[in-house]
Amino acid sequence: MKRIALLLLPALAAACGPGSHLSESPETTDASDGPVTPPVETVTPLSRVELTDAEKARVESGNVFAFKLLQKVYAEQQASVVLSPLSVQYALGMVNNGASGETEQQISAVLGQEGRADLNAFCRHLLSDLPRVDTTVTLSIANGILLNNDYTMKPAFQQAVEENYDALVEAMPFANPNAVVSRVNGWCSEKTRGKIPQILSDVSPDAILFALNAIYFKGSWRDAFNAKYTREQDFRTAGGGTTPVQMMHREGKFSYGENDHFQRLALPYGNGRFAMEVFLPKGDLAECLEYMKNTPWSELKKGSSPEVIVSFPRFKTETFLNLNKILSALGMPRAFTDGAQFFDLVENDAAKISRVLHKALIEVEETGTEAAAVTAVEMVRLTAIPDPPKPKYFTADHPFVYVITERSSGAILFTGVFTGE
Repeated sequence: MKRIALLLLPALAAACGPGSHLSESPETTDASDGPVTPPVETVTPLSRVELTDAEKARVESGNVFAFKLLQKVYAEQQASVVLSPLSVQYALGMVNNGASGETEQQISAVLGQEGRADLNAFCRHLLSDLPRVDTTVTLSIANGILLNNDYTMKPAFQQAVEENYDALVEAMPFANPNAVVSRVNGWCSEKTRGKIPQILSDVSPDAILFALNAIYFKGSWRDAFNAKYTREQDFRTAGGGTTPVQMMHREGKFSYGENDHFQRLALPYGNGRFAMEVFLPKGDLAECLEYMKNTPWSELKKGSSPEVIVSFPRFKTETFLNLNKILSALGMPRAFTDGAQFFDLVENDAAKISRVLHKALIEVEETGTEAAAVTAVEMVRLTAIPDPPKPKYFTADHPFVYVITERSSGAILFTGVFTGE
């Protein structure tokens, strides 16, 4: 079976199963009590992640989102970027449990899932199984909801995020924004082993809650690069110039493939279940991303295992983004407006997404890779709460007119009246 396809160069995604809570209590807790370290639980290793055909389709759809997000971010930044689309999926997947109508449909569609139930199942399965396929790799994922204690969370929403995302739901006063910032940033730092010490600098006065995801990955190459062969070489930049980098070198058998658009190389970690898949464009990078976005992952990974002489740079990249405009452009604009339909988050109020903040970093060296990512979704109350839409009724129990028309042209083919006689 193919490796889990979300583990891409820009998406060094990781997950942990039970034990990711700050607290084992299923009840909403008070932040003044501070974090509680959960007991360490035994994890049963897996040889592979088993997927049904439906789950394989969900992974494939999630990969489409991964490449769409990368393409949009690179087009905007025109520089080195690192993202964790899985982190974004987990954070948005949680808040989607409070959405309804078109808002819920748009979020699910952007993330490549057919609905909230599919998205929850997708996240639950990966959360449970991904960390178990290679115990030599350090993987952790944490999800949490920090609630303004002026609000009461709806039980169904809390149940959904706890059961599907192992999320801690914690409440604290938002009247002291500095305390909220400190709590969120402290959580992020803890869950990313200090790699991302800050994601938040302020809090909206209308904030209802934050949905948080943190991912940490650390893996050693299955076959390390020998540092004595690392030397400075020129790297051709996207702008046509050159810049010096520390280039690592090794030779061996690798999973390798190529087509008219790129060369592909897999650099495996640990027992080989996780790998960095590297796609080296033969032409324009933007054109390569466009091709990858529209090509199934199984096609992108086609190849064999020849002897390959590898030269690969040692590098570090950090990225910090507000994803509002990008996610809107990808197809979920309603969630950011006063027309948002987050009616199922808290009692007696409705919400919209104020901002989706995403920070990620990656460090690649001779021995392996360390990467971390945090996504914070800030939900705020609507400035004007719309009345829930009322259903329409159509009961054809009296005489009516009918028209048969070709809808694209508007041409009418038949008209009539039915009186019941």
